[in-house]
Amino acid sequence: FKETRITLLRHPSAQSVAVSMTPNRGGNTALMVRSADAAGCKRAAARLEEVGIMGGCSLKPLTAHLDRYLAASTAERVAIEQALFDEFGATRTIMVTDMARFSTTVAKHGIVHYLALIRQCQQLVLPAFKRHGGTVMRCEADNTYSFYENPRDAVEGARDAQELLGRHNARCRPEDAIGLSIGVGHGRLLMRGAADAFGHEFNLASKLGEDIGGAGQVLLTPSAREGSRLRPDEVLPRRKRVSGLDVEYFELVI
Repeated sequence: FKETRITLLRHPSAQSVAVSMTPNRGGNTALMVRSADAAGCKRAAARLEEVGIMGGCSLKPLTAHLDRYLAASTAERVAIEQALFDEFGATRTIMVTDMARFSTTVAKHGIVHYLALIRQCQQLVLPAFKRHGGTVMRCEADNTYSFYENPRDAVEGARDAQELLGRHNARCRPEDAIGLSIGVGHGRLLMRGAADAFGHEFNLASKLGEDIGGAGQVLLTPSAREGSRLRPDEVLPRRKRVSGLDVEYFELVI
């Protein structure tokens, strides 16, 4: 794209905030926020960071390697993979969350009700993740994706979030209760700037958070459990077959 402008936020001091996106020479996305005043820009940038837009980059640097991969020999494929991880690899802890009961809640109370619950959930849990060193990569529908430097911080962020939701649920109307499942993985990932990542542990964290976990649960891959240094009595070993995989994981005792 050459340029995209959207009206993102409205403030008393600014009629609108315009967002312009243009590719730079390195293939990354340059993002500029315009507002009627500096305070409006600052608030807009904070909101963009919250929803995971700031810091993104394109796939172009990765595709230069990927385009050669399928036509390469076995030895060349090994070299290409190594080159990708040398340039874009990083060891990170990834947290994936998913809200529970989407279909039943929408069927009973409507989509507006559920969208309000998504907003409420984000307002509660995103600050908890950040308090424990988490960087929110993005929010998609009722999912969130966050990075941590180590599994222990991710576990503390997950505990904090579930405790906050527990207190919220204890005082709200029954139909306004929020159930959140959390999956945590840890390992070597291919990083696409701050916008996305790829890797086995990311996939496993997604399986745990979205497919296996239930409301109020925090599930860890074996790698995340090992890095978290949790005591044996703080986790329960589990196993489940999903998407053709026998997934071994640990449930955090909360």
